[in-house]
Amino acid sequence: MKLHIVWRNPLPVRHIQRWESVEKAADKSVYLVQEYVLDGADGDGYWATECELQVISGGHAA
Repeated sequence: MKLHIVWRNPLPVRHIQRWESVEKAADKSVYLVQEYVLDGADGDGYWATECELQVISGGHAA
């Protein structure tokens, strides 16, 4: 099966992400990964949390 692009959106959705630090300690850091969601045609929007990321220093890899 061969895939083809048959239509391309002339106004693609802008993808804006940010990482917000929630907790910092000597052995771990916790971040919220958020994405800006447009709410309406006038460009207003809000930050929606996609996931929480925990970074642990030292130890063994899983």
